[in-house]
Amino acid sequence: TLLEAMACGTPVINTNKGSGIYELPSNAAFVTTAAPAEITGRVNDLAQSLELARSMGKNAVTFAQKFGPSLAKIITETYEKV
Repeated sequence: TLLEAMACGTPVINTNKGSGIYELPSNAAFVTTAAPAEITGRVNDLAQSLELARSMGKNAVTFAQKFGPSLAKIITETYEKV
């Protein structure tokens, strides 16, 4: 879901516990604790700065294009093993 959002140009907010098997770039995503106040803060950062949101969105697309195929392969191979 994170990679799909990034491929659409959406900056993502991910928690540092239990999700994602890869490191997200700070210029395209926020990685934060699962604390509601932290997540709210990152949402507010994006809402208050259209320039930040656009820049992160553009970088998110670049990340998804570069790493999407290899991540998809890892995910597919994992499912096939199960």
